[in-house]
Amino acid sequence: LELEQQIEEAQSLNSALEESQQEMLALNAELRRTEERLEIAQESGGVGTFDWNIVTGEVAWTEQQERLFGLLPGTFEKSIDGWSGRVHPEDLQKMRADFEQCWRDRRTHTSFEFRVQGPDISARWLAGGGRFFYSTDGHPLRMLGVSLDVTERKRAVERVVGLQQVTASLANAVSPRRVADIALDQSARVLGAASGALYELSSDGQVLELVGARAMRDE
Repeated sequence: LELEQQIEEAQSLNSALEESQQEMLALNAELRRTEERLEIAQESGGVGTFDWNIVTGEVAWTEQQERLFGLLPGTFEKSIDGWSGRVHPEDLQKMRADFEQCWRDRRTHTSFEFRVQGPDISARWLAGGGRFFYSTDGHPLRMLGVSLDVTERKRAVERVVGLQQVTASLANAVSPRRVADIALDQSARVLGAASGALYELSSDGQVLELVGARAMRDE
């Protein structure tokens, strides 16, 4: 009788173990599906994510984060030095100061904006934010964050500011030649043109005269 009870208990335990394994498999499958949905959402939105172990200096990037920095998936060095070496020095200094201030104040959230630099990437602006995690005694342990490309937004703002400056300069111009100089030099530069030309038109839109033309020099 005792042997039969032991067998029944063993069978019951085995059945419970099988059910637990099935539940674990189902949870893992759901986790994979969730991760896949998150990855698709990040890629479609151009959002990269990162996980920085502040204690060890290790940094994990998603593939989209690597793309934002002009890297092929899987080529990031997974270190804070690998990140800092790709940030414009002026922006890096400011970000480090901001992070250190956050740590002193024990702030959990921060935002940032910086320029990416590298031999194989064109000028690019990234912006984002992150959350800090601290030990019980207040030391920073980890940062989770997101980044996205805001280059076009930055350029649009710069164009608006530049055109406002051109308008102000034109208002103060005292001669037609000065107007032409401003229009050719400043307007073309603001709009990103390689060259510019200014014509005098008649009331019906016919070209009367070429006032000036200029090729823009590389800055």
